[in-house]
Amino acid sequence: MKYEPVVDKYISYLTDEAGFIQGSAERIYFPTNISEIQEILKEAYDSNIRVTISGGGTGVSGGRVPLGGWIIATDKLVSVKGGSPWKDEESGIEYSVKLSRSDTTELTVPAAMTVKAIQNYARQYNLYYPPDPTERSCFIAGNVASNASGSRSFKYGVTRDWIQALSIVTPMGEPIKLIRTGNKIGDKIIIKTETKTYNIPFPDYYQPKTRKNVAGPNIDENSELIDLFIGSGGMFGVIAEITIRLIDKPADIINMFVYCNTIDIALELVSRCRYQRDNNIQPIPLSVEYVDDRAVRIIHEKDNSVPNAKALVIIEQEFKDEMDNFLEFYLSVFDELGIEDTSVAQTYKEIEYHKFLRHLIPETINALVKSYGQSKLGTDYAVPPEHYKTIVELGIQAGNKFENEFGFDNIGYAMWSHAGDAHIHLNFLPRNDVEMHRAKELMVELLREVVKLDGTIAAEHGLGKKTFLGKPALFYQIGERGLEKIREMKLVMDPKNLLNAGNLFPVQLD
Repeated sequence: MKYEPVVDKYISYLTDEAGFIQGSAERIYFPTNISEIQEILKEAYDSNIRVTISGGGTGVSGGRVPLGGWIIATDKLVSVKGGSPWKDEESGIEYSVKLSRSDTTELTVPAAMTVKAIQNYARQYNLYYPPDPTERSCFIAGNVASNASGSRSFKYGVTRDWIQALSIVTPMGEPIKLIRTGNKIGDKIIIKTETKTYNIPFPDYYQPKTRKNVAGPNIDENSELIDLFIGSGGMFGVIAEITIRLIDKPADIINMFVYCNTIDIALELVSRCRYQRDNNIQPIPLSVEYVDDRAVRIIHEKDNSVPNAKALVIIEQEFKDEMDNFLEFYLSVFDELGIEDTSVAQTYKEIEYHKFLRHLIPETINALVKSYGQSKLGTDYAVPPEHYKTIVELGIQAGNKFENEFGFDNIGYAMWSHAGDAHIHLNFLPRNDVEMHRAKELMVELLREVVKLDGTIAAEHGLGKKTFLGKPALFYQIGERGLEKIREMKLVMDPKNLLNAGNLFPVQLD
C-alpha cells in the first residue's frame, strides 16, 4: 500500500495534545478500510517493524506517539462495510454508517468518526449517544481504546457500557469480529481467528474499586471477550469499526452553574446529587462536576458575569414533563445549603455557551503550560465516592504547596472534577524544569494516597507512555508483578511487541 515519508507536514503525528513526548517514524499510512490495515500490519510483522496507531490526536497520555517504525493514521477510516453515506454538515466530512433498529437501536460507525459527528447524526433521528465524552472532536475508536468517559458517565456509565460490536485487526494482520452476547469469559480468555487460537493469561493484578478505571486492561470473570479490547490502549489490535447503542434523545436538558461560597457547600451538593442516583430517586442528574476557585477565575476572565466563587458545581438535568418538580427540588436544596447565585441554561444556544465556558478551563491551562515551554501535567485520579472529599482536600494541599514553594503571581494549579464519579483533574502549571520536577513529585505523592484509598490513577484518559520519576505510570498502581502480567497478556497476541510499543510498559529503543 502507498505510504508517505514522515516529513514536516506530518510532524503533528509525532506527538499528541499533551506534548510531553516527541516521537519518530519513517512512514505514515492512511488506510481507508480493514483490508488495507491487514496488508500494512502483515508486512510490518514479517519485517519486524513497529507500528503505532494514530487517532484524532486529542489524547494526553502519549499513546499515539510512535517510537520509530511506521504510523497507521486512521483519519481516512470514515466508511463501514455496507453502510449508507451521510455528510456531517458541521464538519463537512462524508461518512458511511449503518443504523439498525430492533430491540435496541444500534449504529455501526467507522474508526475516525468523531463523537460530535455521531451526536449530530443521532440528533436527526431524535436519538442520543449517552457516554458523550468531554472531548467531542476525538475519534470514536480512540474512545473505545481508552474506554473514554466524561461528565455524563455519572448517569449513563462509560464507553464500554454502550459498545455492542467491534471489528478489529490483530497485530499480525488477521480480522476479528467481536459481538456482545451476554456470555461471560469466566476465568479464561480465549480468542479465535481463522488460523489461530490465543489463550491470554487472566489478569490477577489490583483492580481499583471505582466506577471509572482505565489503568491497564480492566476485566474480570463477568466481562465478555469484547471488553478486553475496550480500554486497553490499542495493545491487542486495531479497532476499525464500532457498533454503539443509542437511546431516545431526552426531551429537554437544563445546565446549571451553581456558585458556592465554600468548598464544603459544593461537596455537600455533590453528595446530594449522588444520593439521588445511588437510590434511584428522581431527579437524577446527567452530570455533576466540581470546579475550584482557580478554574472559576479562568471562566471569569472570559465572562465577567461569572462571579469569582470559591467553587462552582455544574449540574446537567434531563427531563420530559417534570421540569417544574425538578427545579423545585434543586431550589429547595440550594436554599437549604445557603446557595444564592446560579445560572440556568435552557435553550440549545445557552447550553452550548455553558459548555464553551466549561471547556475553556482545560484549553486555557494547556495553552498556559505550552507558553511556558512545558508539557501538560494533570491527574486523572478517581477514588471510591466515600473518599471524594479526602482526595479533593489532598489535591488542594498539593496545589497550595506547589504555589507557595515557587511564589506564583497568577495561578500555579487548577482543579476540576467529574465529581459524581469522584474523579479529579488536578493540573499543575510549571514554568520551568525545576517546577516540572517538583510537580511530578507532588503528583506521585497524591497518586500513592489514591491507591491507598482503593482508587485508580487513570480514570478516563489511559496511561499510554506516561512515566513518573523514571518508572511507567502503571507501576504505581499494580507494581512490577502487575506490569509483567500485562506484558504476558500482550505477548500472546503480539509476540514481537510491535503494535503500539511502549504503551503501559517500556520497550528497548533502537
